[in-house]
Amino acid sequence: MFDGPWLVRHAVGKGNKAAKLGEHIELKYYVGPHHFEIDVNVSQSAFGNRILSVVTSYISSVSIDLGFVVEGVEEAQLPERVLGALRFHSLDLPNAPFLPPQSATSPTEENPRLSPSSINSRSHIPPIQSAH
Repeated sequence: MFDGPWLVRHAVGKGNKAAKLGEHIELKYYVGPHHFEIDVNVSQSAFGNRILSVVTSYISSVSIDLGFVVEGVEEAQLPERVLGALRFHSLDLPNAPFLPPQSATSPTEENPRLSPSSINSRSHIPPIQSAH
Protein backbone atom coordinates (compact mmCIF):
# COMPACT_ATOMS: atom_id res chain seq x y z
CA MET A 1 0.00 0.00 0.00
CA PHE A 2 1.65 3.17 -1.17
CA ASP A 3 -0.98 5.71 -0.12
CA GLY A 4 -4.57 5.69 1.10
CA PRO A 5 -6.93 6.11 4.05
CA TRP A 6 -5.83 4.71 7.42
CA LEU A 7 -8.48 1.95 7.37
CA VAL A 8 -7.19 0.58 4.06
CA ARG A 9 -3.52 0.86 5.04
CA HIS A 10 -4.30 -0.98 8.29
CA ALA A 11 -6.24 -3.78 6.47
CA VAL A 12 -3.57 -4.27 3.79
CA GLY A 13 -0.56 -3.90 6.06
CA LYS A 14 2.73 -2.10 5.63
CA GLY A 15 3.49 -3.83 2.35
CA ASN A 16 7.07 -4.57 3.31
CA LYS A 17 6.63 -8.36 3.29
CA ALA A 18 6.17 -10.48 0.17
CA ALA A 19 2.86 -12.25 -0.34
CA LYS A 20 3.42 -15.69 -1.84
CA LEU A 21 0.28 -16.05 -3.94
CA GLY A 22 0.69 -19.70 -4.91
CA GLU A 23 0.63 -20.88 -1.29
CA HIS A 24 -2.85 -19.60 -0.43
CA ILE A 25 -4.61 -18.88 -3.71
CA GLU A 26 -5.10 -21.14 -6.72
CA LEU A 27 -3.33 -19.80 -9.79
CA LYS A 28 -4.46 -20.55 -13.35
CA TYR A 29 -1.85 -20.42 -16.10
CA TYR A 30 -2.43 -19.51 -19.76
CA VAL A 31 0.23 -19.70 -22.43
CA GLY A 32 -0.06 -18.02 -25.82
CA PRO A 33 2.37 -17.69 -28.69
CA HIS A 34 3.90 -14.51 -27.26
CA HIS A 35 2.70 -14.34 -23.67
CA PHE A 36 2.36 -16.16 -20.37
CA GLU A 37 -0.62 -15.20 -18.21
CA ILE A 38 -1.39 -16.02 -14.59
CA ASP A 39 -4.98 -15.62 -13.39
CA VAL A 40 -5.07 -14.71 -9.68
CA ASN A 41 -8.51 -14.80 -8.08
CA VAL A 42 -7.86 -13.12 -4.73
CA SER A 43 -11.54 -13.34 -3.77
CA GLN A 44 -11.40 -17.14 -3.38
CA SER A 45 -9.44 -16.68 -0.13
CA ALA A 46 -11.44 -15.56 2.92
CA PHE A 47 -8.56 -13.33 4.03
CA GLY A 48 -8.03 -11.98 0.53
CA ASN A 49 -11.76 -11.35 0.15
CA ARG A 50 -11.86 -9.25 3.35
CA ILE A 51 -8.91 -7.14 2.20
CA LEU A 52 -10.39 -6.82 -1.30
CA SER A 53 -13.69 -5.65 0.18
CA VAL A 54 -12.00 -2.86 2.17
CA VAL A 55 -9.74 -1.81 -0.71
CA THR A 56 -12.54 -1.67 -3.31
CA SER A 57 -14.61 0.51 -0.96
CA TYR A 58 -11.84 3.14 -1.10
CA ILE A 59 -10.27 2.30 -4.49
CA SER A 60 -10.65 5.83 -5.87
CA SER A 61 -8.47 7.22 -3.07
CA VAL A 62 -5.66 4.66 -2.83
CA SER A 63 -2.36 4.01 -4.57
CA ILE A 64 -1.11 0.43 -4.53
CA ASP A 65 2.29 -0.72 -5.78
CA LEU A 66 2.72 -4.34 -6.85
CA GLY A 67 5.94 -6.11 -7.79
CA PHE A 68 6.20 -9.63 -9.20
CA VAL A 69 9.07 -12.04 -8.66
CA VAL A 70 9.31 -15.74 -9.53
CA GLU A 71 10.63 -17.44 -6.41
CA GLY A 72 14.02 -19.03 -6.86
CA VAL A 73 14.29 -22.28 -4.94
CA GLU A 74 17.49 -23.66 -6.42
CA GLU A 75 20.94 -22.08 -6.58
CA ALA A 76 20.72 -21.86 -10.40
CA GLN A 77 17.56 -19.71 -10.07
CA LEU A 78 19.25 -17.10 -7.87
CA PRO A 79 19.51 -14.18 -7.57
CA GLU A 80 15.81 -13.45 -7.97
CA ARG A 81 14.91 -10.43 -10.05
CA VAL A 82 11.75 -8.37 -10.45
CA LEU A 83 9.65 -9.74 -13.31
CA GLY A 84 7.39 -6.69 -13.45
CA ALA A 85 5.81 -3.97 -11.37
CA LEU A 86 2.81 -1.68 -11.56
CA ARG A 87 0.99 1.00 -9.59
CA PHE A 88 -2.77 1.36 -9.24
CA HIS A 89 -3.60 4.99 -8.52
CA SER A 90 -7.10 6.38 -7.87
CA LEU A 91 -8.97 3.81 -9.97
CA ASP A 92 -12.48 4.62 -11.18
CA LEU A 93 -14.17 1.20 -11.00
CA PRO A 94 -17.74 2.34 -11.77
CA ASN A 95 -16.55 3.60 -15.16
CA ALA A 96 -14.17 0.72 -15.93
CA PRO A 97 -15.08 -1.39 -18.97
CA PHE A 98 -16.14 -4.98 -18.41
CA LEU A 99 -13.91 -7.76 -19.69
CA PRO A 100 -15.46 -10.31 -22.05
CA PRO A 101 -16.53 -13.59 -20.45
CA GLN A 102 -13.80 -16.20 -20.03
CA SER A 103 -13.40 -18.83 -22.68
CA ALA A 104 -14.65 -22.30 -21.84
CA THR A 105 -11.22 -23.62 -22.78
CA SER A 106 -9.04 -24.56 -19.84
CA PRO A 107 -5.35 -23.61 -19.76
CA THR A 108 -4.26 -27.19 -20.35
CA GLU A 109 -6.57 -27.57 -23.37
CA GLU A 110 -5.04 -24.45 -24.93
CA ASN A 111 -1.56 -25.84 -24.44
CA PRO A 112 -1.60 -29.60 -23.83
CA ARG A 113 2.12 -29.56 -22.95
CA LEU A 114 1.23 -27.88 -19.66
CA SER A 115 -0.41 -30.18 -17.16
CA PRO A 116 -1.51 -28.95 -13.73
CA SER A 117 1.25 -31.01 -12.11
CA SER A 118 3.96 -29.54 -14.34
CA ILE A 119 2.65 -26.02 -13.89
CA ASN A 120 2.61 -26.26 -10.11
CA SER A 121 6.05 -27.87 -10.03
CA ARG A 122 8.89 -25.45 -9.39
CA SER A 123 11.31 -27.56 -11.41
CA HIS A 124 10.11 -26.05 -14.72
CA ILE A 125 11.24 -22.51 -13.86
CA PRO A 126 14.46 -21.85 -15.78
CA PRO A 127 17.25 -19.78 -14.25
CA ILE A 128 17.21 -16.08 -15.10
CA GLN A 129 20.09 -15.20 -17.39
CA SER A 130 22.16 -12.16 -16.63
CA ALA A 131 21.83 -9.25 -19.07
CA HIS A 132 25.62 -8.66 -18.91
